[in-house]
Amino acid sequence: MKLFLLNKWKVVLGGTCLIFIICLLGLAGYINKIYHSPINTTNENGSTIILVPRGSTFDKVTASIREIGLIPYPRLYRYLAKQMKAHSRIQSGEFEIRHSWNTNQLLRFLISGKSILHRITIPEGLNFLEIATRLNIANLGNKEILLSLKNDPYLLKKTGVPEAKSLEGFYFQKLIFFLEQKQKNKFFLV
Repeated sequence: MKLFLLNKWKVVLGGTCLIFIICLLGLAGYINKIYHSPINTTNENGSTIILVPRGSTFDKVTASIREIGLIPYPRLYRYLAKQMKAHSRIQSGEFEIRHSWNTNQLLRFLISGKSILHRITIPEGLNFLEIATRLNIANLGNKEILLSLKNDPYLLKKTGVPEAKSLEGFYFQKLIFFLEQKQKNKFFLV
């Protein structure tokens, strides 16, 4: 009788272990599936261009990416971001995010800083109107907006030259900050 009870417990214990192993394998399969699944399953062949301005926080970037639907598994995203220490490593720039990437690839790309580079030549001696026209033709800025910023008091103040009356003759670098903010119709801004 004692032997029969021992065998019964062995069967129950073995069955419990088997159920536990099956559940563990199912959980591992599920985690593997969500880890490798694309960030946008409805349009895997597409891509989205986002602009991350200088000084953007990781939370702001995450909220913007979530808003356009590219974070299907927020818990996995947060976990991977914590493991990669992405909160302090996010880069600024214009990024083309492919929908076929998984969450890990998305985070690694945002950390890498491999942004889209636009090549444009601005020969020495061009005036403000000619530069604005070139930027407009290259789809890097709206000519009217750029011309309206030529005499912008805030930008003039940022040049550090108190007697400056217009941006004519100054580097365009100071204008890039406003260019990023004014191009909302072209890019999804973060």
